[in-house]
Amino acid sequence: MPALGPDGAARLHERLVRRTLSTVVEAGIGEIQLWCSPGPAYPLFEDLAQTYRVRLFTQRGADLGERMAHAFDSALGRGRAAVLVGTDCLDLTAEDLVTAAKALGSGCDTVLGPAADGGYVLMGLRTPLPEVFHGVP
Repeated sequence: MPALGPDGAARLHERLVRRTLSTVVEAGIGEIQLWCSPGPAYPLFEDLAQTYRVRLFTQRGADLGERMAHAFDSALGRGRAAVLVGTDCLDLTAEDLVTAAKALGSGCDTVLGPAADGGYVLMGLRTPLPEVFHGVP
């Protein structure tokens, strides 16, 4: 943010979210949910919901791990599997999402998509795994 300033950082974030949603729509693997913070009652989120036909939810939890665990619990309560992606992963492709969905559909319990920075671009689960999200800042 120091190089871009608050407005520039907000514009970059919006572009990253739109790119991610376009990628997820292209993959066509299921319902798309956008977990928003502090909540979905913002013009940008409302526009994203209409443009990309996504359902909006409010993130819940004190840290990233709790927010991820809650999103998985909620999604898995409505479906057989869920794939979670961040909105700032430029490495994410529609093929990554399709591969993850196929693996979960073939019986894999957990799927991770590696990122160039050592993290991951996606995580997929068939059952809740709350212990992996403890202590994730």
